Amino acid sequence: GPPTSLQFLREVKVTANPVAVCYFNDHTFVGLSNGSVSRIDSEGKVTSSPVKLSTHMSIRACDNRLICLQKSTPNKLFIYGTDEQLIASWDIQELKSTSFGNIVCVLDDATIAIVDQSGKQILVYDMTGKLQRRLPCSEINASGDLSACSHNGRLFISSRNGKTVICLNLMTGNVESRLELAPTQVEGITCYEGQYLLVAVKGMEVKLVVIGINTGETERHV
Repeated sequence: GPPTSLQFLREVKVTANPVAVCYFNDHTFVGLSNGSVSRIDSEGKVTSSPVKLSTHMSIRACDNRLICLQKSTPNKLFIYGTDEQLIASWDIQELKSTSFGNIVCVLDDATIAIVDQSGKQILVYDMTGKLQRRLPCSEINASGDLSACSHNGRLFISSRNGKTVICLNLMTGNVESRLELAPTQVEGITCYEGQYLLVAVKGMEVKLVVIGINTGETERHV
């Protein structure tokens, strides 16, 4: 079922501003603004990953792969294995964005979707770097760092400090629905157990809104 409460466990300090985070290989991986990646184990111990990029990134895990998007000219995607050694990399010539949030998603068919904020499009690649399709989306917010997650052929996109989450059909490119969360501001989103969309919102304080993916209805505030 959906989460019913949040419990603060610990505060962990890293060496630079966190840019993106994911769970991979029994650790929390944090991409930092200086291009380095920190691992955090279940006890809160921080170690440095051999993954090192030149600039800040998006970072996402899928099964036995760690996927990192580097901001550069051109932008570049890296895929690492469970040993954190490089498996593949390629230039993302089609990506026009110059500012990133958590904009990389691994889809159900193991393709990689990247939300291009400046180009107002979704770019879908296979694991070898071949562009599979390009989906225009005029409703992508043009300001604020984006956050995205995917489930069952749909992509959910929000922008930091925006008030709306859009749901995009990844086959047709059509926007299926919009979740209006005003007056609060959206800080980030993630999918949970394939049934719920967790939306961190900020008003007087930060809260978690639990939304049914299939119903689009708010289940609870945490």
